Amino acid sequence: MTYGIFQSFQLLKIAAPEGTAILYPLIFEKYLVLLLKIGDKLHVIKQATGAEVLRQEVAVLSSLLRSAQHQMPLRKTTATQYATFNCAALSRSPELSVANPFQNIGAVIKQSQRLHQWLIKPLQSILSQNNIGHLLIVPDGILRTLPFSALHDGNSYLIQRYAVSISPGLCLTPIAKPTGVPALLLGGLSQSVAGMPALQCVPHELDAVRDLYTAQDTGLLLNERFTKPNLSRHWQEQPYNILHLASHGQFSGQIEDTFILTYDGKLNLNDLAQLVRQKTQRNQPVDLLTLSACETAAGNDRAALGLAGVAVKAGARHALASLWRIDDRITPKLLIEFYQQLQNPTVNKAQALQQAQRALLENPEYKAFQHPYYWAAFLLIGGYE
Repeated sequence: MTYGIFQSFQLLKIAAPEGTAILYPLIFEKYLVLLLKIGDKLHVIKQATGAEVLRQEVAVLSSLLRSAQHQMPLRKTTATQYATFNCAALSRSPELSVANPFQNIGAVIKQSQRLHQWLIKPLQSILSQNNIGHLLIVPDGILRTLPFSALHDGNSYLIQRYAVSISPGLCLTPIAKPTGVPALLLGGLSQSVAGMPALQCVPHELDAVRDLYTAQDTGLLLNERFTKPNLSRHWQEQPYNILHLASHGQFSGQIEDTFILTYDGKLNLNDLAQLVRQKTQRNQPVDLLTLSACETAAGNDRAALGLAGVAVKAGARHALASLWRIDDRITPKLLIEFYQQLQNPTVNKAQALQQAQRALLENPEYKAFQHPYYWAAFLLIGGYE
């Protein structure tokens, strides 16, 4: 098994771009092997930390982050306040004017430091010597549920030093970039459907993203228009290369429990893969799939890369999704910032997500959202930029 992994790395014919390192933390019963590939050189570091310890420690951090939602200030809003919530002016909302809403931040940082010590600290000198700014991580087992961007060295989070992206496997052959300008198809639900709560800020999110691409082709399917047949028809008929879906969704280890909710039903794994293949089979690369308001099943390492991982394996260059569902009133802030960063042609998607996450973490305007619960859930999944 180990020989096969080493061989896979050595046989990679296309080196990562300068400034990018590939990290494969490989879990064994009694120890952890960190494989770090920079250019044509492979660094190997063995750690005396076994599978069960890692499973327990990752589960603790995941639990702390997911449970943080019950301590966040937005949860204190009444039904009336929620109904009249101003999505566009969220960062200045009076109910968020609190000095320290984060009751468990100390425990989160302490746990993040433990994992950082095993997964990142042994590599820091190598990363610094090679001027690495982007970590492409191929997670193994329970590490697929770990928000690497939230790892902490005692002074800062990992995302404050590196852009981070995730690959679902060792097949890292670059997929051709789409030619021409970006073309977006946006779809989503703001109404309550199938017993799921309304997502009030979805229209604001979709409108704001569309406004960033006014010079390009964009399509918008909201509520009654967001049906499976309608989505498929618009996607096939127009030269879209970015698909942004804002709706309830669930990633699970069980195929029947993995879906994105549409107005008329559910978009499952096969449906999503087929949407991607509709483009790739015509030699029309899908540059980005964004899944907003979705979540993975807690602690399920088979589910963690979920629909996004399936889309990438089907041929999408990148997918953006989350490990847990963030409050509907927060998600647009990060995603709009992500797309704003992408307007700069010198910024790649990993860097755009890094800057969006750092905005929530560091910008005083977003001081109520500095807890990693708000920003660390988001993963950029794909291969080389």
